[in-house]
Amino acid sequence: MKTPITRSAHTRSTAHRTADTAGSDAQRAFAQLSRQVEQAQRRLQAWRDAPQAVAARVASALAPAMAEQREAEHRLAIQLDALLTSPPKGLRLGAQRREALACYLLDLCRSLLAHGQDDTLLAIHDRHSWRSHAEMEEDTRADAMGQALAMLDAAFGEGTVRPLPGESDEAFYARAERRLFEAYESDRAREDAARARRAERRAARKSARDAAKAGKGSGRGARGARSAGSDPATDAPGGSDGSRDPRIDQAGTPESPTQDAPGLDATPQDRLRGLYRRLASALHPDRAPDGEARARRTVQMKALNAAWEARDLLAMLALQAEAAVGGDPASQALPDAQTRDYIALLQAQLEALKTEARRAADAATPPDIAIAHGRPRDAAHLLLWLEMDVQRVMRNAAILRGIAAGLVDPGQRREVIDVLVERAEAALMRRALDAFIEDLAGPG
Repeated sequence: MKTPITRSAHTRSTAHRTADTAGSDAQRAFAQLSRQVEQAQRRLQAWRDAPQAVAARVASALAPAMAEQREAEHRLAIQLDALLTSPPKGLRLGAQRREALACYLLDLCRSLLAHGQDDTLLAIHDRHSWRSHAEMEEDTRADAMGQALAMLDAAFGEGTVRPLPGESDEAFYARAERRLFEAYESDRAREDAARARRAERRAARKSARDAAKAGKGSGRGARGARSAGSDPATDAPGGSDGSRDPRIDQAGTPESPTQDAPGLDATPQDRLRGLYRRLASALHPDRAPDGEARARRTVQMKALNAAWEARDLLAMLALQAEAAVGGDPASQALPDAQTRDYIALLQAQLEALKTEARRAADAATPPDIAIAHGRPRDAAHLLLWLEMDVQRVMRNAAILRGIAAGLVDPGQRREVIDVLVERAEAALMRRALDAFIEDLAGPG
């Protein structure tokens, strides 16, 4: 679905003002749906603009802040290795403190090595760990592969998706991710189709009820006319000779400049198609009287084609009002039958916009932010979370630099070591609690 065309504030305000003052329920419902569709269009456009804003903010702020944090962690790891290997004169560390500082140091090394190979950090890690980093990486790789295979078995059946001979882990994960994404998109498409069918059935039932009410009313009127002794021949539109008024169409309803499709049996899509054809005929550049009008109509025709491709009823009605083709579609003179068809079109367009906005939100939200914060309400919320991450990383880098400076200062060294020990013990407690919860949950 293409981005809806931009409509002038004057056109929107005029349409809403006339619709808001309309007396019928259908016209009030049309005005309310119009506002909802415009809000959904703005929301969708914000999500489509979000990836560029996120990428710009990551490049300008988050990436430099993360680089500063990793640099501060690297310096601190080297300082802690020196502190544990050859403590300064006069500094005594008990066994518990040494163990806690070593745990903190190993966490730093593993976090930094996850971003790339570093021989200095590898040597520091293996010097303070009872298992080499290579062995731990192999265990981590096996655990990750086991979890991935279990998830794929649950999604597609046991043994359905497996690594190919000679396929690297990265290639397998990429292939599995594509498979899961395709399944996800297929499920979303089925859900969207089911939602659209439900909306169509609701609109059809409502149209049938409205038509039944209109039929009962017209039947009572006809019976009343016959009971009064009227003559159908002399009462026919046009005069006593039985000739028809040329303003009456074949279905027996007066032709109106705002009637998009003739006849009472016109469907909502017929209305939209009729509106497009009438506007295309009126706005075609070949019918312009001069060059200036031709240029203006060329722009309007492009906007009309974009609105038709997006099935954007409001954009087409705004063009109609702008070009003064067929009068104001939001006025009280708009027939209720036509308004109800327009309501059905707006409901379908609103559902389509919501679906597109959900997909755009999934595409715009970085995985790290989705894991840390969840699904954002809107694009502004996503950018707010990104800004919070930038500030958090900058604070972490400043804290790490302060800790490194405190380790060098003999007057602050013991206090800083106490802080690091508390951090290490808190991390150990969290890991122990997570393991305990996993044991309680069991293998399933």
